[in-house]
Amino acid sequence: MATVKKKPSKRLTGKKGFLSLLARLGAALVTVVMLVGALMMVLHRDKLTLDPVRRWITYGSMSKSEDGKTEEFYLNGDTDNSYAALGADLLVCSKTAMQLYSDSGKPLVDQSVSMKSPTLSVRGNNAVAFDTGGTELYHLQGTEDVWHYDNKDQRKILTAKVNSSGYLAIMEQAGGHETTIKVLNNRHKEKIKISENNNFITDIALSENNHYIAAIQIYQDGSSFASNLVIYRLSDAHVSASYKLDDQLVLDMRWDNDRIWLQTESGVTVCDTDGTVLDGWSAVGKYLERYSLDGSGYAVELMSRYKSGSAGDLRVIDKNGQQSVSRRLHEEVLSLSAAGEYIAVLTTTSLTIYQDDLQLYATVSNTNTRRVIMREDGSVLMVGKETARLFVP
Repeated sequence: MATVKKKPSKRLTGKKGFLSLLARLGAALVTVVMLVGALMMVLHRDKLTLDPVRRWITYGSMSKSEDGKTEEFYLNGDTDNSYAALGADLLVCSKTAMQLYSDSGKPLVDQSVSMKSPTLSVRGNNAVAFDTGGTELYHLQGTEDVWHYDNKDQRKILTAKVNSSGYLAIMEQAGGHETTIKVLNNRHKEKIKISENNNFITDIALSENNHYIAAIQIYQDGSSFASNLVIYRLSDAHVSASYKLDDQLVLDMRWDNDRIWLQTESGVTVCDTDGTVLDGWSAVGKYLERYSLDGSGYAVELMSRYKSGSAGDLRVIDKNGQQSVSRRLHEEVLSLSAAGEYIAVLTTTSLTIYQDDLQLYATVSNTNTRRVIMREDGSVLMVGKETARLFVP
């Protein structure tokens, strides 16, 4: 019977064996790193963001100081100016001009206007600039198309709002106590017209799906005044829902997908799209200093115990109308802005960026900035008296 001889196993020795060992250790290390990374993604999936990568790609070639500030560029500064972020650009409306600047200061739009009280409303890449109490209105879609509203009857414009689809709502004083609301589609063709004689309308907001418009009505209830949230269908101008807001004075409103956010003097009220009030946060015995309804799924407000003073509480209100977190601030706040998952707080000494859970994200010194405009990617437009610049964390 033949005997099968086993070949002796070859073992790598010397330099080849050492290199093979290094390769196996490297592969094991990569596997461990991937496993740890996957575990961290599971544990922190709600806070993971690609914004630092987006900022590096978008602003990496821009000249910046060591603390992340870009070079200043000049703009037409005036105390009556209205400012807003339009996409990645800075929109400025003064009494004489509506101007759009890139984040590096390049002029993109320069439209002459004549306004006494310039006001801006922005959603997505759509903006409307109008003269509150006047007759001038311009709709800016992107960076090129500027549409001028032909106000033939010279009715006073009380407010105007856009949604991200380019639908435009204009509220005007028709005469006496009559208020009219016109809704135009993204080709500026009239969809509906609502006239109200009995109740005074203070604010409006368009839904993002182009199906509804919400309005705040004020009416006399006995010896006092009360408010209603009324939702109209754009298909036929009929009321689809209505809800009484009791004695709340609504200062501002925003329709954000499946929520309607109402900012009152004492807090935030959150409503469902059928007009049902989900809940509301009210700070009893405190004064509203500043607020923003522009966050992604939350509102932020600064409340103080006194009408004047430096200390205050920064509060985040979630989509259910509940306070989710708060943080005590000990300096006077000059400007407050929110966008995406970030909140910018400007004081006389610094600009601080918080995440929507009020965890510190970034901070930089302030020298001459008077207003900040938070952007969804985590960058901030810093606007001074006659200059502006970008802060990139």
